[in-house]
Amino acid sequence: AAPALDARNSTGARVTLEEFKGRNVILVFYLGTGCAHCVSQIRDLSERSDKWKGLDTDVLAVSADSVTANGASQATLNVQLLADDQFRNARLFKSYDDFEEMPIHSTVLIDKTGRVHWARHGGGPFTDYDFLASQLERMNALPGTPWPDKLGGSPVGKPRGVLALGDLIDDGDKKGESEVEFVDRSIALAAKAFV
Repeated sequence: AAPALDARNSTGARVTLEEFKGRNVILVFYLGTGCAHCVSQIRDLSERSDKWKGLDTDVLAVSADSVTANGASQATLNVQLLADDQFRNARLFKSYDDFEEMPIHSTVLIDKTGRVHWARHGGGPFTDYDFLASQLERMNALPGTPWPDKLGGSPVGKPRGVLALGDLIDDGDKKGESEVEFVDRSIALAAKAFV
């Protein structure tokens, strides 16, 4: 399970990860409004809010900025800004360098069950948003995880078989098909074997 997040939103209300059970979370620890790269990352995440919503995902952005400072910025953003004035949450999520006594950039993906699926900590903000989207798609496809509502909302089933890459190797039976046609036919044949 992910560490217990306990931060304050832009109105001063307490926010925990328990509130987000059943949804994925992109949890970003950033250095605050004094870091231009961080501000750009938060703005980029906010501009992609429709994409995150479509993947059953909420974005929480945590910094040492005060509740008041976050309140001034929150109205223009589609991510939730959270205050962590003593770096307690940053330490829990390995987003604070105790030796240098300073916060570090982190992006953490938490799945619908509250488990950390992936994390990156480093000297700069993580901005590969396509990668985040692909990981969220993978998280949504885990057995037992509900599909997003737009895909039916029912739980993903356990796999019934494995299709090995070797099953798609041409052993002379292409019959004049293109590579795409051959792969499509091979997949269709393999799928019948698992029904």
